[in-house]
Amino acid sequence: MQKILRINLNNRNIALRRARKELKWQRKGEEKDYEKWQHAANRITSKIIKDERKARREDWMLGPLAPDRDTGKTKGQFGTVDPIHMQRAELPKYLVGGPAAAEESNGEWKGLSREELWEGEGNQGNIVVGDRVCVVNGPVHVKGRIGTVTELSLEKGEVTVAQVNTADVSLPGYINPEQAAARKFNSVEIPVPIDNVRLVWKMITPTGERDVIVRHLRGGAPHTQPAYGSNTPWHTRYVGGTDQHIPWPEPETLEFKTEVMDTTRAGVEKDTFEYEISIFAPPLPEGVEEEVVLKYSRDRKTHDQEYMRRKIIEDARSKWYEQRKLTTPTQEARRHKTPQNQTGGIPEAEDGQIVDIHPVEGEIPIQYTTPVHFQENDIFCSICQKNQYLYMTMLSEFLPDPDDPNYSQLEAAIPEFKESLEERYPQCCARCAPKAKAQLEHVTYQARSDHPLVMALLTPSLNVSREERYRWDARHLSSHMLDVAYSSAYYLVGGILNGGEKSRAKRANFMDLDDTTNCN
Repeated sequence: MQKILRINLNNRNIALRRARKELKWQRKGEEKDYEKWQHAANRITSKIIKDERKARREDWMLGPLAPDRDTGKTKGQFGTVDPIHMQRAELPKYLVGGPAAAEESNGEWKGLSREELWEGEGNQGNIVVGDRVCVVNGPVHVKGRIGTVTELSLEKGEVTVAQVNTADVSLPGYINPEQAAARKFNSVEIPVPIDNVRLVWKMITPTGERDVIVRHLRGGAPHTQPAYGSNTPWHTRYVGGTDQHIPWPEPETLEFKTEVMDTTRAGVEKDTFEYEISIFAPPLPEGVEEEVVLKYSRDRKTHDQEYMRRKIIEDARSKWYEQRKLTTPTQEARRHKTPQNQTGGIPEAEDGQIVDIHPVEGEIPIQYTTPVHFQENDIFCSICQKNQYLYMTMLSEFLPDPDDPNYSQLEAAIPEFKESLEERYPQCCARCAPKAKAQLEHVTYQARSDHPLVMALLTPSLNVSREERYRWDARHLSSHMLDVAYSSAYYLVGGILNGGEKSRAKRANFMDLDDTTNCN
């Protein structure tokens, strides 16, 4: 079963890597689509600006002869904004901020689970519909204006502020023919990027209430569940860097009327399917799980129930075989014949009497240790080995750390301590001394006999050819003979010279003696 689980885990990792790669390419595709839309919008804007500059120059150059541009099919739409400026591309999904439940889908609020409780900073997720905001970046006619947020789009990263950035947008004929015939344009608010606005909060001061622009917003705990149908997030927002709480705008709650055909809450919360979690009673019927998850998919986390049951039983059987111990016939007989094992222990004494337990005949005494006999091939006996172990252990633990104040005194007392240890624990007894001496002599002899061989192997002359070796041997012999001849001649001449000097000195001494005797 472990092998199956390992294979399953490897397959899941492969599927996870594949999903990550697909997510990476998906992000790149979203970025390309966003950039493509931005380039198209910039091209249209540049074309409109160039045409307007050209028309303005023609009007200035021609003066009263300038043509009337509000004619033709676009009559009544001169000076209006193209609808393309109302359409913006959606941001890549990984750039969309705010809580996962801060979106509305088909007018219904998405539920927020325990794992999705959001905490973060910035405008995304902390500004909702109904907040008063101030535009801090943008054109001159828009910058500094304050309004209420009417629409919020986190996918596009923009907000629509009431009565701010208003423009006349042309209405194409295909949108509403009846309205297009009567009115060629419509005044609407063009969305503003959410990063270009700041929240306006009415702060209570000792002098009263005054509007304050909050530069940084922070969202976090506590998380409270709002009323059903409300667009209020679950988290609480604060002024960035402080614990000053900023209340949410008053939500627009929906009023629901209970009808006769509505399902009661008790019926909704009633459990209609009960099951027992077990390997023999799976939560899903057979065949349903294969419809939910493909049978041979790599990211499948479970297997067939019957297959898993057989594998678990097989693993338990193999583990039981591994835990079994080999029991000899002697152990089996001892287990059945020992009365203490059968009765559960030593019999209790009655009236304070001492109970004498007699061993059963044929009972094999339990031996917990085995005596170690002296082996003939060992140099030292067990006593010598114990003494050597004690000697080395106590000697290694004699000196303390170098930081100890008595370190120098203890270091000076090491020789005396060694002598006392050798007296207490002899390293070699009289029985082991001959063997130790013989082994030492054998090792010394072997080392001496191996030394010339090692030196011969290390000699570079062994690596040359035979002819070259003979040639060098002849040279060595000739040089040796010349050296001997030269030394012999040198010592011969020296001996002759020294002998003449000694004879002259002897004669001079004799002459002096003769002279002295003559003088006397």
